[in-house]
Amino acid sequence: MPCPGDLDETCRTTNCVQFGHPADQSALLPCLHRFHSQRGLNVRFSEDKTVATRVSSFADGLIFSANPLRPNELFMVEIVQNDLGWNGHLRIGITQSDPEKRKEFPRFALPNLVAEGLSWVYTLDRSEVDEELGDALTLPAGKFHKLLRDAPWGSRLNIEFLQPKRRSPGSVAARHTGSRRNSHNGDAHNESQACLIDDPTNTSCCSPTPSLETLDSATSEGSRVGIFYSQVGLDFAFLYFVVNGECRGPFPFELQAGPLFVVCDVYGQTKTVRIVPLYEVPTLQSLCREVITGSVDDLKELLLPRKLIRFVSYEYPAT
Repeated sequence: MPCPGDLDETCRTTNCVQFGHPADQSALLPCLHRFHSQRGLNVRFSEDKTVATRVSSFADGLIFSANPLRPNELFMVEIVQNDLGWNGHLRIGITQSDPEKRKEFPRFALPNLVAEGLSWVYTLDRSEVDEELGDALTLPAGKFHKLLRDAPWGSRLNIEFLQPKRRSPGSVAARHTGSRRNSHNGDAHNESQACLIDDPTNTSCCSPTPSLETLDSATSEGSRVGIFYSQVGLDFAFLYFVVNGECRGPFPFELQAGPLFVVCDVYGQTKTVRIVPLYEVPTLQSLCREVITGSVDDLKELLLPRKLIRFVSYEYPAT
């Protein structure tokens, strides 16, 4: 099933602002999430571009969604493997920098990609907002579930997949602060040293972006981290993050013309991430049934075989 972002240039550039291309009903369907083939130098893909691994160093791990993110569409990854030889963790956000149009990528999402403009990236591993503000930015489950369900494809969302299947005890990765030896080349680095390599004036290690760490296991293997946005008018939106089933936000940002892509930085201790398949992609058979029932008031007018009428009427599965 093709993703709506692949339908035509109009759908791609408008980011399906109106919840889909009006001339094509497939734009209202859930998208098969994949990573874009364009990525950082140290990233390798597997399993049909649903798994991304940083094969060396601590940087050059930028990855993007293959298609633009639509309003109220959740894109989620699971941390599959950590490498304790580094400090720092996964960064996630959205960008209007189309990976297809780039010839090269910065080494880091923070601060390099963000410094280019039109990118909003957050980190998982620092507590830079106090508990009171953190509580205020936690959206109740019922409210953010409704935001996701209100999208045309929201009825196919598997809410139970938002929770991690497992969590590593003690969250060693999330709390490690000392220098550790890298398993690839024997060099010792901590996060601040890694940040300073490209830019001596870089202050991203103490940047004022909000922390998303609501659980000790937010950066542990098995943790699930997602992102979506809700649009308000044509030039304003709210960004939300889902960390192990808990929604943080809203974080307001201004929209410019053009598509929005998810961007992840497989950075530091985070070594491998995989896309969590949140949406049930319907079969051709079920799509035909939905089109028929949505277009015809009386099925008898179609003069279809009785067995097919019963199937379209949801009386029993087709055999």
